[in-house]
Amino acid sequence: KTLKDRFADLATPAPVKSKFNEPSSGARGGPLKPFAFKVDANKSIDKNFSETVQSSKDLNQILTKFKNDWSQQYDWLNQLPIGIPVASQFGSMSSNYGMRVDPFTKNLAFHSGIDFQASPGTGIVASGYGTISKVGTDAVYGRYVEISHSDGFVSKYAHAQKVFVKQGEQVSKGQLIAEVGSTGRSTGPHLHYEITRNGSNLNPAQVLLMPRQNSLATSPKSGTAVASQ
Repeated sequence: KTLKDRFADLATPAPVKSKFNEPSSGARGGPLKPFAFKVDANKSIDKNFSETVQSSKDLNQILTKFKNDWSQQYDWLNQLPIGIPVASQFGSMSSNYGMRVDPFTKNLAFHSGIDFQASPGTGIVASGYGTISKVGTDAVYGRYVEISHSDGFVSKYAHAQKVFVKQGEQVSKGQLIAEVGSTGRSTGPHLHYEITRNGSNLNPAQVLLMPRQNSLATSPKSGTAVASQ
């Protein structure tokens, strides 16, 4: 794939990205800003030609540098937890990051992640390249997986019914690591997803690259399929 296509895979929802590959027959427009090769009428044809060739070489060097810079940026982005952690279409985000009414105590409490409501058995995938730093089970998160990424980022996937990875394993962005369940402190099947950086919680919605129409969409059934952590 070209570098442009790889960036599109990272940043563009699949339904939108597919449109880029369709033949363009609709309305188009925009300003014309061609690259200007300077030609001096007072100079000989040979001189103008030599300067045009040099300008082309200079432009090619600039574009090559940009390509290298973009390749480095792409590799860096791929290490970060920016992908959607659910393998298939999820119903909604049933609980957002931050303060909320706890579904068990009915009191205000801080929710350290976001909840993706999904059917039991839905695939949970790594949101970025990294190393499995922890696989565990407890009364709050149920079965969970933690992945360490670059730059101090850690992603956490909780309430799984099955886990398919082991501590120390290297995983790729989009790789299946678990299945959605309702283990631990949970009212129904969903994925509780957290991101920390250097030990501090972040709002995952500010890190994920995702379709805007699904971003922070709250379930109409308040309290359905949510967790306390």
